[in-house]
Amino acid sequence: MAERWVALLRGINVGGANRLAMADLRATRAESGASDVATYVQSGNVVFDHPVDDASAMASLISDAVRDHHGLDIRV
Repeated sequence: MAERWVALLRGINVGGANRLAMADLRATRAESGASDVATYVQSGNVVFDHPVDDASAMASLISDAVRDHHGLDIRV
């Protein structure tokens, strides 16, 4: 069973730094096994379902995927 998650990516699209299109963020989450992915404006906030049930593991999974796919080192 999938858990419902809200992830807040720190420092995304703030003052022109760490640019990440929300469509790319949604795609990156979907590629990592998430479903029903939605983002809020250009904020770096994303809501999704995923079977992982550990918050620390989820944060690592997201930050690793963003770094690997988009070259951004961010906190989740």
